[in-house]
Amino acid sequence: TSLEGFPSLPSLKTLELSDNQLADGCLEALQDAALLNLSRLSLAGNRFSTLEALEPRVDLVWQKMWSGVQS
Repeated sequence: TSLEGFPSLPSLKTLELSDNQLADGCLEALQDAALLNLSRLSLAGNRFSTLEALEPRVDLVWQKMWSGVQS
């Protein structure tokens, strides 16, 4: 399964990708999808050995969560 051609969805808040047989190399498409408001991403039941492609995104979500706590 591939995420190639994943659309730009800047208003999306939740993305459910569980049990899609995704593997390493599939997540790069999400980096270009402008998921600016994404706060929940479910990847359970896939075949990843690493989630390095999501590290910049996870850092951004953490920053948003932390700033909400600080406000």
